[in-house]
Amino acid sequence: MITLEIQSLDAANASYVTECLGKAMRAEAQTVVDLGALRYFDVSGFAAILKWVTGGSEVRLCSRSGTIHALLELLQADTVVPLYQSREEAMASLRGLDLSQRRSVDTYSRKEDPLPGRRTA
Repeated sequence: MITLEIQSLDAANASYVTECLGKAMRAEAQTVVDLGALRYFDVSGFAAILKWVTGGSEVRLCSRSGTIHALLELLQADTVVPLYQSREEAMASLRGLDLSQRRSVDTYSRKEDPLPGRRTA
């Protein structure tokens, strides 16, 4: 379990964060990355996230932030990069447990929706 304690993942820190995560995940076959305080990522941050989940070990992401869920949905990446609401759901998916209790990525309330008029597929 790795928890990010940064609010923004962007060109200024994406390489450093990826390097640190790479070292932490190197010996692990499975990792849950809790995006924790993360509230924003730019293209560099998104590329870093993709690198984490395709880096060889099995990685699951989780975040309680509706903003992060909305950004991944906007990029239509939520089908490629599964993002769970909680650590427990992410860990259960690694163990292959029944995820019928899993909430969809857009379970945050519309009051929290930072992009209320966005187009959805």
